[in-house]
Amino acid sequence: MTVRLTLSPRRASIIALSALFCLQGLVFAEGVTPLNAGSASMVDLPNTSAKAITLDIEDARFASRSVGRLKLEAQGVDFRNGALNSLRATMQSGYFDNNLKVDELALVTRGFSFDPMELLNHQRFLLTQPVTADVHLTLSEDNLNAFFSNPKTIEKLENAIARKTAGVKLVTLSNPSLTLRGKDAAQMNLTVVVGQAVAAPMQLDGKLGVNNGKLAFRDLAVTASQAALPVDVSRTIEKELNKAIDIERLGKDDFQVRAERLTFGRKLIRIDGTASLTRLSFGKN
Repeated sequence: MTVRLTLSPRRASIIALSALFCLQGLVFAEGVTPLNAGSASMVDLPNTSAKAITLDIEDARFASRSVGRLKLEAQGVDFRNGALNSLRATMQSGYFDNNLKVDELALVTRGFSFDPMELLNHQRFLLTQPVTADVHLTLSEDNLNAFFSNPKTIEKLENAIARKTAGVKLVTLSNPSLTLRGKDAAQMNLTVVVGQAVAAPMQLDGKLGVNNGKLAFRDLAVTASQAALPVDVSRTIEKELNKAIDIERLGKDDFQVRAERLTFGRKLIRIDGTASLTRLSFGKN
């Protein structure tokens, strides 16, 4: 783990420097690295202010996620009055508790107020009122495929189809593979077994875009299959995929993402939008 600090403080706090704005339940992989802040101590926190604080954390593990790199830049921090001027948080290679790996996630906020005693007593920044953050999110085709091939995702698809067949699990799926075909076109390939039949390939084509603030498949339809499939199987798969890939809850109780624009790069998608931020927490709440 590497931590880099850039400080211009009147006074500095060990708590503020070592844990500022880590997301929900941070536990370092190799233990906590001691930081030397001169004569500052934990009791200095209520009187602390800083022109700028930057944290650069590598290979961190969280209670329900892990991060390859997390860089946090806070401007104008005043712990006495519970306020800061702005925050930018950039995360790379982040694993979340829904098994989705995000290539990059950036949050940029305006100034907001927080409760200093919540920080001191419960190790969390509890905002006095929600603040809107700009969000930039990147997902690669490889990481989306790793998510779709996760056994939990496949099980959800199979159970959704079973509900269409009176609860009888007639269809089993395997080897899902997503291909981004340019612009908003997307193709999903699966291996499907219906009843006791031999495993056969199935191809679905559709579009990937933004619907009501969420990343979503639409117009997904079976374009090639060697298996006799239940009625509305493509619509069922589309609905369940959209439920599974819910980016709105990436931040769980800390923030909720709302997508506004989707752009396609080479084997990746970029989502721009906003997030409603209510708290940022670390340690044990």
